[in-house]
Amino acid sequence: MFDKTRYSAFAGTDLDLRLRERKITTLNLVGVDTDICVLHTAVDAYNLAYQIIVYQQATATLNPERQSWALDHFKSILGATVL
Repeated sequence: MFDKTRYSAFAGTDLDLRLRERKITTLNLVGVDTDICVLHTAVDAYNLAYQIIVYQQATATLNPERQSWALDHFKSILGATVL
């Protein structure tokens, strides 16, 4: 268990080390603030060469336009699967 203190779950944590120890290569992302916290975590995961799956029905943000933008960004820029 660790405390997340930044937008990305990777920032300032040993999450990458813990995942690699377990040979995890695909991350399933859900959460609030799709265009902020989920996005920052996804970008870090992408930069660390993880495969990314985002569950659209399990994400949310306050602005529908930003939600759409973030979901499109996951697919078109990060190569994520959005379900």
